[in-house]
Amino acid sequence: MEMRTARTIKNDKPHNTKVSNAIVYSELIPKIKGDATIAVHFQSTIGKKDALDADNGGKRCKSCQLNKDKELLMSFIGDLKKCPEDKRAVAISLMGERQWVSHSGKWINIISNVIEEIEWDTVQIPIVAPTNTIPPELKQVPAQAAPLKITPDPVAPLEITPDPIQQDGPKKYIFKNFQAPGDIVMMTAAVRDLHLNFPGKFITDVRTNSMPIWESNQYITKLDEKDADVISMKLSYDLISQSNQGPYHFSEGFTEHLEEILGVRIKKRIGRGHIQIGPNEERWGQTERERWFGEAGYSSETQFWVMNAGHKNDFTCKMWPAERYQEIVDRYQGKILFVQIGHKDHTHPKLTGVVNLIGKTDDRQLIRLVWASSGVITPCSYPMTLAASVPVRPGSCNGRKHRPCVVVAGGREPAGWQAHTEHQFIHTCGMLPCCDHGGCWASRIKPIGDGDEKDRKNMCRHVVTSDEGVELPYCMDMITAEEVARRIDMYNSFYQAGRKRTSSYNQR
Repeated sequence: MEMRTARTIKNDKPHNTKVSNAIVYSELIPKIKGDATIAVHFQSTIGKKDALDADNGGKRCKSCQLNKDKELLMSFIGDLKKCPEDKRAVAISLMGERQWVSHSGKWINIISNVIEEIEWDTVQIPIVAPTNTIPPELKQVPAQAAPLKITPDPVAPLEITPDPIQQDGPKKYIFKNFQAPGDIVMMTAAVRDLHLNFPGKFITDVRTNSMPIWESNQYITKLDEKDADVISMKLSYDLISQSNQGPYHFSEGFTEHLEEILGVRIKKRIGRGHIQIGPNEERWGQTERERWFGEAGYSSETQFWVMNAGHKNDFTCKMWPAERYQEIVDRYQGKILFVQIGHKDHTHPKLTGVVNLIGKTDDRQLIRLVWASSGVITPCSYPMTLAASVPVRPGSCNGRKHRPCVVVAGGREPAGWQAHTEHQFIHTCGMLPCCDHGGCWASRIKPIGDGDEKDRKNMCRHVVTSDEGVELPYCMDMITAEEVARRIDMYNSFYQAGRKRTSSYNQR
C-alpha cells in the first residue's frame, strides 16, 4: 500500500483550552459585551469585531472575515493585559480554560506567560485509491428517466445602506471649551461615552484651559485644526437650563450637545467623568507625597482624605465656616489625616493639624493626590468631580470600587444634577422657599463690586450670620459639623473593629 508522510503536533492542547480569532469573535467578545464593568476595557477588540460584522456589507462568510483580519486575537490579548487587575480577573473567569494560543511555532499561555515550543511528530498515512464501483441500487435507475429541472426562486438583490457616520472613514473632531476645571471633567464623560457607543467611528481631540485633565486619556488623538478633514466646534452644556425640571445629571450636559451637533444617539452613558492615570504617575505621586508629607512629619503611605475648605472669590454662596472644617479635623485627629488643597487665588482658610498644600499643586498633581486618597470632603467643586472620576488606588478605600466623598452642598445646586451615586451629598433642596423647586443657583451673598453681572443677578435671598459670626447662606448654615462627621463615620463604620457582625444565607 502506498503511504504518505504527514506531520502532527505531539504536544497539542485540548480544543477547549485554545484561544483563536474565531473563539474571540464568537465566544469571548459576546460574554465580555454582556458585562458592562469590563466591556469598557475591551473597546479596541469590540470595535474590531463590529468592523468585521460590517465588512463588505456582511456578504463575506465569517471564516473569510476572520482569516482576512488576523489582528482580532492580538487586540484581545492587548486589551486583556492593559485591564486593571480586578477587571482582568473577571475577564479571565469568562474565558474559563481558554488560555493557550499558537504563535510562531510556540504555545503561549496568555494568562501565566508560559511558553512551550510546539513539538512535531512524523507519521505515515496510507493513500487510499479512488474507486469507480457503482452501487447496485444506482444501476437500477432507468436510462430514459428525464433529468430533474430546478428553477431557482428569484431573489431580490440585497440593498445595503451604509452607516452615514462611517461612509468616509472615522470623522475627526476637535471639541473646545474654556470653562472651569470641574466643567472640563464632565466634558471627559461626553467624549468617553461617544467612543463607547460608536467605537472606531470618531477620532477626537480637545482644546480646553485645563489640558492636564486629558493626559493619558485613551480617547484623545492629537489633531491639527488646519487639516481639511478636521472639524472644530465649541462644546457646551445648555442642558443645565433644565436641571431643576428634568432627570438629568451634569455628566450628560455635554453628551446631549454632542448628540445635537453630530446627529447621533448616545444611549450608553456613565454618570461620572473619565480621568486616567498614566503608567508613570504612581511613581511620580509617590515622590510628591514623600516630599509633601515628609515636611509635615508623615509617611507617604499614610492614609488620608483630601479637604477643600475654601471657595472661589466670586461664588461666596458656596462658603461653609472655616471653624466647622477645623472641627472636623480636630474630631479625627490621630484617626484621619486631612490634606488641605486649593487654588492660590481663591479663598482658603489656613487650618491646623492638616498637611497644607494650598497653592502647591497643579491640575495633574491634584489628580494624583485624589487618586492616592481614601476620601474627599468639599463643597460642590472641582475636587468633587475628581472624587468621582479619578480611579481608586488599590488598597486606599477598603476595597471599594469608588472613593468616599462628603459634599457640603446646601441648596444652590439641584441634587439630581450634581450628586454622584456613591457620594454623601448633603443638600437642603426642598427645605427652604428659595430652593423648594430644586437649586436656587445663587452665586453671591452680597455684591463684591467687580462689575460682574453676578452682583445684580442670582443673589442669595436668605443670608444669615452663623454662630461663628460668619455671613453665609441659610442653607449652608443648616449643615452642621456633626452632620458631616456622621457621614464620614458611615463610610468607615462597616470596616472598623468591633462593628456589628452580619449574618445572611446569601453571603458567599
